[in-house]
Amino acid sequence: MSQLYTDFLAPYIPQSALTMVAEQLAKYKVRVVITNPRKSKHGDYRAHHRGHRHQISINGNLNSYAFLETLLHEYAHLLVNEQYGRRVQSHGIEWQDMYRQVLQPYLAANVFPADVAAVIQHHTQKTTIGACNSPEMTKVFKQYDPPKQGEQALSVALETLPYHTCFKNKDNKVFVKYQLKRTKYICIEASTGYVWTFNALADVVPIAPDKQTQDMLDVLTALQTPNSNNRFVKLGSINVNGYCKSLDGIPKQVINKIGEKVTYKNLINHQLYMQHQLTLVMSDYNSY
Repeated sequence: MSQLYTDFLAPYIPQSALTMVAEQLAKYKVRVVITNPRKSKHGDYRAHHRGHRHQISINGNLNSYAFLETLLHEYAHLLVNEQYGRRVQSHGIEWQDMYRQVLQPYLAANVFPADVAAVIQHHTQKTTIGACNSPEMTKVFKQYDPPKQGEQALSVALETLPYHTCFKNKDNKVFVKYQLKRTKYICIEASTGYVWTFNALADVVPIAPDKQTQDMLDVLTALQTPNSNNRFVKLGSINVNGYCKSLDGIPKQVINKIGEKVTYKNLINHQLYMQHQLTLVMSDYNSY
């Protein structure tokens, strides 16, 4: 059975790790599934899935080192399940200790490149290592991704762009980078004025100034001069009981403001909604 795992995983993980991985998976007869890319996770573990005692799924677009680390991350979940069942937290102390133990033979065998191994070693020495999705690990793994093709070859990490830069994400939505909040960047969608948050390492394609459309310029003006009589203003700048329009023309009345959230009434359907105070709206609301 080890040979079946070796043949199956050969295109996905480093050659030097194949024997160790195959023996570990064969011991528990793990069902391994290669999936399409998932935005929310690189892999997952399921116990007793569809007649199998254990299933591990991994995104098929990961480079070999990221794939291997993800597989070992999920394998640690399997071992915790074998030992403790469902009595412990998914990334609690038991899993953290198991994850360290699982990784150690691969680090000792120099399966990972020196820079990747150094980040993993540093990460696993922390008192609490969380779910292993630290920016440092993400960044070091990205260095081993295959060269990007087409327009994606122009993509960069969002954290490298100056504030008030226009960019496209993978879904071809256009945003303006606005500010950093903790570990996430707040960005404003040009077509709607809505607030989005992005990971600092998100791949985005910057839009040159000579390629910017009027809606992008309007958003930039509103963000750079927030207290002027711009066409667009921040929802949080509208007084309680004041009126405005969303960028799609829907009239609104501000009902309440608490912290970063603004409650407003949609004057078309008379329903109450809540949005971030940074959401951009149209400032010409005198007709209400």
